[in-house]
Amino acid sequence: MKLSPTGRSAIAYIERFGWHVGPTKPGTKLPHPRFLRHGHLDATDNPEQIRIWYRREPDAGVFVSCAASKLVVIDRDTYKPDCTFGELEARLGRLPDTPRALTQRGGEHYYFKDSVGTGYRNPGPGVEAKHEGYVLAPATPGYRWDAGAHLLDVPIADLPDAWLACVTARPTTALPSSGIDARDSWLGAAFQAAGWLGDAHADGRRNARCPWLHEHSDGRGDGNDSSTVLFARASGRTLGGFRCSHAHCASRTWRDVVEVLPSKAKWKADQAMSRERNQVAIRQLASMRRAG
Repeated sequence: MKLSPTGRSAIAYIERFGWHVGPTKPGTKLPHPRFLRHGHLDATDNPEQIRIWYRREPDAGVFVSCAASKLVVIDRDTYKPDCTFGELEARLGRLPDTPRALTQRGGEHYYFKDSVGTGYRNPGPGVEAKHEGYVLAPATPGYRWDAGAHLLDVPIADLPDAWLACVTARPTTALPSSGIDARDSWLGAAFQAAGWLGDAHADGRRNARCPWLHEHSDGRGDGNDSSTVLFARASGRTLGGFRCSHAHCASRTWRDVVEVLPSKAKWKADQAMSRERNQVAIRQLASMRRAG
């Protein structure tokens, strides 16, 4: 039995680009439940398996499992009135040339290499960063490659640093602020000793020089902007919190910061916070005695 055009396209995605793909149930956007018990997680890079599936279901569409294919796809829903794509481009810069698919409802899929592996988030209304899930690919009815950015003509690009920082930024895991100046924390004292502490914010945060400034490529993180910040210590704690929105730093925590701080800065921070730590320990001990 001759393979359907969609089946042949699915095999081409595997053989030319190494993607993991699978069939959708005809007339839907869903991975075919008869073949894929675990949905897009059962996508394959085995052409023989594709032949089996599409001979049994020649009218199936095709999807690409993004993470397995080492892709992140920026989904621009221009048909939505609250789409913020234009605002994002004005702030982060225009997206570079990369394969672009036109979707059934008038949106666009921009295909980029996944350089992070995890932690993607949607940057704004009407714009998604698809990585953990899947996208329907051209050859599926209603989806086609943009003639000016066809997969066969345009190489898959890396996301620019500013965009990557935006779609991988994580909410802080710092403890809630007590309103204390972040300078009056262990990290604040260490950064001040290292000459890395910047201006204060009204809520207690402090701009800071990123310890990995040499990895930044967008001119930010030198302590003069809020892309790298220290958070005030919570009541009853002394450490404080750290966050840098640059792509290379998105997964780094205070533990990573401590490892790269100069030894002299850490010693001075220990000295600066020794009295406060003793007071915290005394209060905790008193609380335990009352509870007992």
